[in-house]
Amino acid sequence: DGKYTACTCKSGYEWKDGSCQKEVLNGAQGDLYYCNGTVVGVKIGNTNFYITMKDFGPMNWSSAYTKCMTYYIDCNIGVIFPREQDLKNIYRNKTTLNTQLLQYGGDTLNDKLYWSTSCIDTSCQTHISVNINNGSSIYNTTDNKTYYLRPIFQ
Repeated sequence: DGKYTACTCKSGYEWKDGSCQKEVLNGAQGDLYYCNGTVVGVKIGNTNFYITMKDFGPMNWSSAYTKCMTYYIDCNIGVIFPREQDLKNIYRNKTTLNTQLLQYGGDTLNDKLYWSTSCIDTSCQTHISVNINNGSSIYNTTDNKTYYLRPIFQ
């Protein structure tokens, strides 16, 4: 029929529907996570999770929890609420993360308090926040505080 059934395409292109077409990245590619060619997450050093490009907040803990439970990134990527140790990893790597976030059009991290899903009591009435400015943990027994939220995903 005069059409090729396969071809070797140059870098950044893939063989699709009888021609070389621009490759659309999806999934993990090194320290970045793609959805339809757009970076939607940045990986933190040697951890196994990505932070979202979008920063949420300030909001109270209940609103932050609801936001995490209902927020989906394109490509149906569900996010989770970070734990205290996840936020401490974010704090330790914030300079590198902010550079990557700026490079790919994300919101940089604020030097503010961020909510975690971690609690210090069994009834989870005392929530832990982490100060991204200095890495310290704060314990909150009320829901009237407004801190930031930065979801993560794996």
